[in-house]
Amino acid sequence: MATFSYGGTAKQLYVAKSLVSAFNSATAQGAIDPKFGDGSLYFLWNGADGVTRSDLIKVANINSVKAYKASTMRRNLKKQLITLDSNVNAGAPLAGQDYLLRFIIYEYGSLSYEEQYVKHGAVRATTGMSADSFYRKMLKSLRDNFSRETIELFKFSLKGTSAGLTVIANEGLTFKLDIAAADTTASQTGSVVSLATEAIASATLSAQNIADLNAAIAAAGIDALVISGTAPAADVTDATVITSTGIVIEEVEQPWVLGLKQSDELHYSIAPDTITVNKVDEIWGTVTGLASTTFVTNGKKVADMEYFYMGERADQYRNVGFPFVRQTIYQVDPTTEYHFIEIDYFFVGDGVDTQKSQKHITIVVPGAEDDLVLLNSIITDINNTAGSTILATLS
Repeated sequence: MATFSYGGTAKQLYVAKSLVSAFNSATAQGAIDPKFGDGSLYFLWNGADGVTRSDLIKVANINSVKAYKASTMRRNLKKQLITLDSNVNAGAPLAGQDYLLRFIIYEYGSLSYEEQYVKHGAVRATTGMSADSFYRKMLKSLRDNFSRETIELFKFSLKGTSAGLTVIANEGLTFKLDIAAADTTASQTGSVVSLATEAIASATLSAQNIADLNAAIAAAGIDALVISGTAPAADVTDATVITSTGIVIEEVEQPWVLGLKQSDELHYSIAPDTITVNKVDEIWGTVTGLASTTFVTNGKKVADMEYFYMGERADQYRNVGFPFVRQTIYQVDPTTEYHFIEIDYFFVGDGVDTQKSQKHITIVVPGAEDDLVLLNSIITDINNTAGSTILATLS
């Protein structure tokens, strides 16, 4: 009968900050050196307390070896656009109706899906209210209602045409010169700066009217101009928006505490409520997903992995008996991205101890998305040390 002397999968994690061929007193912490002997691959690693050795890994007992770039482990922050539905009252606010934008945040403050937190943005439409005015009022309502949260959940901004946009001749774009604050009604006088060597003298232009500017562009034969020399942003802030076309809502990265609180994604839904149009209840808006422009790197996840895997390497008691404890010195920088090398293997003993004991080694290598030099150097050294290509380099 087999003796099950090993319970579960034993996991080890090593933070490889550099690759060396020998250790000495000047070797920095985090240095790693792959070795091979008696049919087994192993790693020497310089930690805070000196050099340690990994398990002996028989190449024949390796189940799989894989490498992953840090960029594949980024978590994109959700981004959405809220607009008035063009099929409901022709996309215009209907006077006398209350427009509600409902947020339902799931697992709020707990791990239970039943723990739900509901927030709203609200606007009462008035006679003659434009879509632009509606979006600005809804933006203010959302910011006011969410300003009371102790932890920021979302960022809100307007989407629309802004000052600083590149103006193409005869395109009829709306714009405002940067010299005024938020005034979109008064005429502005400012200098128009050419992208080329030509330049047009100062022009007086009414807000949201560039007929004169287009005429000047055509007369000068210039293809494109930048107003006040300001380059446009991908999504402009509401302070510079002239004509808003919607509200952008972006998820915010949540707080993280090593070993205590994960920076997990927000689980939520956004839904416009109904208004009454010709005695029929209609959903007033649409929610459209946008391409994410921000993301969370894997540094915090890797720091948590190191923290808990250290617990499997004789650090079970951690701060028991505080303040009379020995502080563990960790190698992971939570603000950095890490590439992964995963080695899955098993140990088989002699005699009656013949049951396969699954084991796993994770080597994390700091580096940005395109910084694969150290990662590929370690992979190459592992292959050379083992005498065979057990893992291909990444590109």
